[in-house]
Order: sequence, then C-alpha cells, then structure tokens
Amino acid sequence: MTSNTIEDISYSPTIFSPTIQAYLYLIPNIIAIFTSIFVLYHLLFDRALRQALNNHIIIVILFTNFISDFTSTPWLIYYNFTGTSLVPNPIFSLVWVYIDYASYALQTMLFAWATIERHILVFHDQWLRTTTRRIFIHYLPTTIIFLYVTLYYLLLCFVPFCSNIYDYSQVWRIFSFNGGVCFLTKRIRR
Repeated sequence: MTSNTIEDISYSPTIFSPTIQAYLYLIPNIIAIFTSIFVLYHLLFDRALRQALNNHIIIVILFTNFISDFTSTPWLIYYNFTGTSLVPNPIFSLVWVYIDYASYALQTMLFAWATIERHILVFHDQWLRTTTRRIFIHYLPTTIIFLYVTLYYLLLCFVPFCSNIYDYSQVWRIFSFNGGVCFLTKRIRR
C-alpha cells in the first residue's frame, strides 16, 4: 500500500534570495519616500503650484503612492528579511491585500484619468472656464475614481463572499491564485 503525499514546493518569484529581494525593495523605497515628500512639499506649500489644475491629480497620485510606500512595501521587506508576516492574523492580511490591490488600481486609474485630463487642459481649456464645468470635468472624475476603487476593494476584501486561506510563512500565497484572498480564485455567485 502506498501513501500519497503532497510535497510543498517552495515558490520563488525571482532568482534572488529573500535578503537580496528585501534590499532591492528597500533602497528604491527609501528614495521614493524622500522624493514623494520633496515633491508633495513643493506642490502643497507653493500656492501657484497648488492652485494649478494640472497638479491636482499628480498630488492625489503621489499621496496614494506615499501610503503604499509606507505600508505595503515595508511589510513586504519585513517578510523578506524574517520569512514571516509582520502580524500573522487574517485582519492584517486583508488590510495588506486591500492596501496593495487598491493602491495599485487607484494609481493606474488615476494615471489614466490624468492623461485624459492633461489632454483636456492643453487642447480644450475652454471646457474648464466655468465653475460648474470645472467641477464636472476636473473634480468629479477624480473623486468618483477614488471612491469607486476604495469602496470596490473594501467590499471584495472585507465582505465575506467566500472563505480565505492564509499561509503566513509564504506571503506570496496571500496574494496569489494558490490560496489567499478568495476573490482571486472563486467566482462569486448570486
């Protein structure tokens, strides 16, 4: 009689060791944080830059990236240095997944809107001459994108449509299709 066993094959997304991966995240993350602080300082404290419509979306994107740089990336660096999650519990994992996915989607959608808005500001500046048009063309789309993405990922991560699987010793499983958050692998049925 033979017994079937499942071997746990360790997964490595790169050819580098976890320590080298941690330093590859750490050094650019430190540079990104200081650069974000520098640029946000100038955009927020210089009145002319702060009031320019073309800088508003950049400020929102930088702020979103700054939050990700201070949360998700350090948690990943900690994992690479220690081999375990910073706080091995389901709530922390869901918060980590939420911040990671929401910030990525938010930055992508805001950047896409920024390119459209830049086109409007350069070639169709007459569309923004009245306050009403400025609200509908400039402020409302950014607000809708921000609310949509944050609420969408809050719903997916924190409303239990299915049961999540956590393996804190292998953080890639929290974010992958081989376990982790169930909305990545399961269909939500009505």
